[in-house]
Amino acid sequence: MTIDTTIMLPEAALALAGIGAAGVAICLRALGRQGMRLRQAREETEILLRQCQTEYRDGLNEVRRSIGFLERSGTQIEDALRGGLTRSLRARAMQLLRSGNTPDRAATELGLGRSEMRLLAHVSRILQSQN
Repeated sequence: MTIDTTIMLPEAALALAGIGAAGVAICLRALGRQGMRLRQAREETEILLRQCQTEYRDGLNEVRRSIGFLERSGTQIEDALRGGLTRSLRARAMQLLRSGNTPDRAATELGLGRSEMRLLAHVSRILQSQN
């Protein structure tokens, strides 16, 4: 019995071609799924990046507001230290105290600290009692 190899070669070639085509189809499908996963991962990363950028900007704005507050506070402290109780302010305070105002009311009227005005009233009473 003789086998006709001319018929088998084209069938084997077709079978190999079919197997190869199936392999290519499987690879393409796997690549497509991988591409889809990569796109989803990129989109999720972009969303996270936008969220981080927003938080970063909010943090920077908070720092800017804090710096502004600290600068204003520093200026107010410098002004308070620079101004202090000048001779004319002390004279006005003494006038208010002699005219019968309480130290708290005189402090409010002149924009001075209450404890500072109470100390001034106390020293004034001491000095008056010595005269």
